[in-house]
Amino acid sequence: MKNLLLIPIFSMTAYLLFIYLKYGKHKSISISYADLKTHEKPFFTLNLIFVAIPIMIVGIESTQNHLAEGLFFLAGFLITLIGASPAFWTNRMEHTAHMIGSYGGISLGMIACFVAGFPVLTLIPVFLFAIFTTIQFFVKKWQLWNYIYWIEVSALLAVILTLLINLLQ
Repeated sequence: MKNLLLIPIFSMTAYLLFIYLKYGKHKSISISYADLKTHEKPFFTLNLIFVAIPIMIVGIESTQNHLAEGLFFLAGFLITLIGASPAFWTNRMEHTAHMIGSYGGISLGMIACFVAGFPVLTLIPVFLFAIFTTIQFFVKKWQLWNYIYWIEVSALLAVILTLLINLLQ
C-alpha cells in the first residue's frame, strides 16, 4: 500500500519540475495550466488524477477512523474536480468548481490528517502546514509572492506524510 503513495510523489514532482524548467515559477499550480500548450494540457488533469486516487485509496486503507477515511476520500474527489475544471478563468461555473475543489481538497485533506490519528508523528506535518500557512497570510515581510503554490505543495506533502506514517504504524 505504501508503494501506491509513490505515484503522487513521482507524478507531482515530475509535473512541477517540468513546469518550472519549461515555463518558470507560477503563483499556483493551477495557473500553470494556462501556459501549457494544447498537447500538454492533459498532463495537468492526469497529474491530479495520479495524486487524488492514491490519496483516496490509501486514505481508506491506512486509517481505522471512519471519519478520516471519508475525509480523505472526499479530499481526493475534490482534487479530481480541480483536474476536471482546469481553465477556471474561462467561465463562472468552471471557476466555482475549481475553487470548491482546491479550497475543499486542501481543507478536507488537512482535517483528515488531523482526524486520522493523534500520534505526535501524524500531527507534525499538520502543525508545520498550519504554521507555514499562517505566516503566509499574516506576516507580510516573510510572505512569498507565490505563497498559494507553496501552500498547495505543503498541503500535499502533509497529506502524503500523514498517510505514510499511518501505514507504518
